Amino acid sequence: MTYRLNLYILNGALKGDHPGEFTFFSGGKTSTIDYIAISRDLIPFAKALKIMPKPESDHFPVLLHLHGFSQEIHLTESYRLPLQLTEGFYKRVKWTLQVNQRITDLLKTERLTSLRTSLISAENANALMETYRNIVQELQSQLSQGNNTERTQLQRQPHQQSQTWFDKECLSAKKALSTVYQSFKFNPTSTTAQDLLLQKRQYKQLLTRKKREAIKNNWERLIEAVKAKDTTTFWRITSNIQSRDQTAVDSQISPASWEVYFQELYRDTYSENAGRYVCPNISMESLPSWPPVTTAEIERLVAQLKPGKAPGEDAIPPEVIKNNLDFWSPILASLFTCIDKYGQIPKDWGMAVIVPIYKRKGRQDDPANYRPISLLNTISKIYTRHLYWKLLDWMEQENILAEEQAGFREGRSTIDQCIVLQHLIEKYTSQRTSSLYAAFIDFRAAFDSISRIKLWEKLGSTSIDKRLLQLIRSLHEGTTLKIRCSSQGHLTRAVETEKGVKQGCTLAPLLFNFYINSMVEHLYNLDYHPPKLAERHLSILLYADDAVLLSRTQVGLKRALRALAKYCSVEQLHLNFQKTKIMEFAKRPKNHTWRLDGHNIEQVSRFKYLGVFFHCTGNRKVHADYVAETAQKSSHAILKFLKTGGGHYIPAALKLFEAKPIAQMMYGAQLGPYPNFAPLEQVQSKFLRSMMQVPRCVSNAILRLETGLVRVEARAWIATLNYWLHLSHSPCGLAPLTLRDEFQSTWNKVVATKIATLGFSQKHLLSMGWDQAKVHIRQRILDTERQSDLACSPVFNISADNRYTITPMAYLTNLEVPNHRKAFTLARCHALPSAVLEGRYRKTPALERLCPCEPGHIETIEHVLLQCMFYRDIRINFITPWLLKHPGRTERYYTSLLLSDSCSAITYSVARFCAAAISIRRTMTDPTGPVARAICYN
Repeated sequence: MTYRLNLYILNGALKGDHPGEFTFFSGGKTSTIDYIAISRDLIPFAKALKIMPKPESDHFPVLLHLHGFSQEIHLTESYRLPLQLTEGFYKRVKWTLQVNQRITDLLKTERLTSLRTSLISAENANALMETYRNIVQELQSQLSQGNNTERTQLQRQPHQQSQTWFDKECLSAKKALSTVYQSFKFNPTSTTAQDLLLQKRQYKQLLTRKKREAIKNNWERLIEAVKAKDTTTFWRITSNIQSRDQTAVDSQISPASWEVYFQELYRDTYSENAGRYVCPNISMESLPSWPPVTTAEIERLVAQLKPGKAPGEDAIPPEVIKNNLDFWSPILASLFTCIDKYGQIPKDWGMAVIVPIYKRKGRQDDPANYRPISLLNTISKIYTRHLYWKLLDWMEQENILAEEQAGFREGRSTIDQCIVLQHLIEKYTSQRTSSLYAAFIDFRAAFDSISRIKLWEKLGSTSIDKRLLQLIRSLHEGTTLKIRCSSQGHLTRAVETEKGVKQGCTLAPLLFNFYINSMVEHLYNLDYHPPKLAERHLSILLYADDAVLLSRTQVGLKRALRALAKYCSVEQLHLNFQKTKIMEFAKRPKNHTWRLDGHNIEQVSRFKYLGVFFHCTGNRKVHADYVAETAQKSSHAILKFLKTGGGHYIPAALKLFEAKPIAQMMYGAQLGPYPNFAPLEQVQSKFLRSMMQVPRCVSNAILRLETGLVRVEARAWIATLNYWLHLSHSPCGLAPLTLRDEFQSTWNKVVATKIATLGFSQKHLLSMGWDQAKVHIRQRILDTERQSDLACSPVFNISADNRYTITPMAYLTNLEVPNHRKAFTLARCHALPSAVLEGRYRKTPALERLCPCEPGHIETIEHVLLQCMFYRDIRINFITPWLLKHPGRTERYYTSLLLSDSCSAITYSVARFCAAAISIRRTMTDPTGPVARAICYN
């Protein structure tokens, strides 16, 4: 071939490889099987060839040096705007164990210990603030230095060593392997060959263990990301893509354009002075003092701080505080006490770093199509949490917020507002001629639009603690932001923010709720024909800035819309007419024309309100299809990760499936049963079938028993009845009024029927207490589901001694080799490749599904395990030793013993037997037949 293609083999003919070295080593034998062949025209440019030592692999890389040869390569230049007018630099520190140790060591140095002592004992506010700034600067210097060092070291490392699991133990083992390889290379004897084989085997076992641990860590990261509702991390890991910035670096928006956009967004036009509101001089000394902040309170506040969050401009991540609480507790207690007393806020707390994230719709050169993510300094967030609890206690004790507002309030949820809306829809559409009109309002940049001047005026007119008010004002004075305009971390110049609550601040939701609280009173007017819920008229439902106006008539809703527009004009709020939608809920809804302030408002047939889809006829099928579709996408992502980077680790996949797709399907399930659960059940059954790699003939009941799961419908009923208990025991909000309303909804009726079906009475459940009632309901439903599934399972028919549980079977965890786990699963499910399995597809009569070993024997699982002559040799190795320990028993007993998964050693032996049996049986199976396709399913 080389002669025909005019190629020349370079091995052994160039400097560096003369005479030729071997390129392959395995089983103590060496060979040269990896070559480099080039055109004879290129021989003059070939200067050297070298076999690169890579003892951890059977094949060694071959490196060729070419000199004097070049080829012109045309690359399309990507246009990049020059980064002008940038000021500052922001780069998030990647938190690692090394960085954590370096920070811990820094905090123990004499310099930091001295600063800590000086701050705690400071006699005046100025000295304390100066010491605090010095501590922050010391940390910033160390963090930035560590980030650069790690990045440089990472760039120098080869691919394998750059993996997070490749630690010092792996590096040491690799060096030892290299040493043994060099000994073998210079003295290739049988002894050195055996030493090399042993060292390589140990090295590969170490890497396998490290990789497996890393895979489990990735699963744990996924589960934690789902629990923290971090969808970005979930999709990044499951899609196996590297973390990358999605900021303005790809948007071709100049820093100057960003500055102009945010200047317009945060300019306050409330007063003719356009700008600054000078707070009345309030002497903090004249106000009632607060008790000093204790270290115990600091520990509680820090415990509420979520790890893994990006820091602000100070670059101090939450882990610096959380992992060194003994160092920080007295510092923060003294700092917060000083701020509470004098009202002096550190200047850098007013700075926010904005990271624009493209919304994936609209033009990329328009700043309005980016979602601004605000990053605030970590210590400032701890302090605002300190004020948050004081503000929340005052609001709840004084009943400041209207019951119509459920956003960010304890004991209330999005489902509360949805159940109220659903109840009213059914109540006012139960008759053929009646309707309920709803306007789903969208405010444009709601949190960024409110006037701080009006906010202080409103708060000042209440009974709020004036010290608390002054501190909140101080946190909002002189606030600025810088926009991160490149993935390298370049920042724009500072832009002043004159209005809006601070995005990302803990206080923002409470302050916004208070600001629009007067909206409820403004819209309370019987002329708007509001619906009634337990004698209470409801013109509006609020969840933070998500508002829905309600009216029994078209005229009433138009009046309410005009009143809302007038309110927004006064309160500096802006309606988004494109996203605001109107629905008429009725048996036969009609289309109407809606206009407000010269803008058309669209009437729609369905709308997603607080994550739940509502249809104009009240049909819940729309939401069921939506959650099934979203859950299907998540389950596909989990399966993809399971089969690629997840190491086929089934226990973690099951946990993640419950945490993500199941949770998605359960959202909104509290509103009552769906008309058809089939789409949701299919999501679960398809996931389990693909994960377990079993054919379609295996029933869903068996898969649920093997994995410890139950039907989605059963979960939905548990969620519904638990929510009924919540409404019955909780007096908070409007949702409990649905139980006391004169109209009995379908939801109330089906809940009462289900409780009676389970053998309970409502009175008895309510008398036993919330927690105990939840346990009883859950256990009763799970027992019913298990008994139903057991009736469909041949596994437990042959395994009489096996007790079912609500956890996955042990073999799914203990059998780490995927082929062994799959083979054992097929055996337990009676789905091993056999005439019985083939007969299911070909519809062969049961008595004619004979084994090819000898006439008259049906190829059942008992026959395969105990009798078939084709598997005699492997049976002697793997199964017979266990059977000899229990002589004189029946075939049914032996089959139960082997498949019950009651002993991990027996399970392992049977799994190896079944895997070998499948390989043998495959040679007797038509590769195009139904059994072969079933075996290769997924």
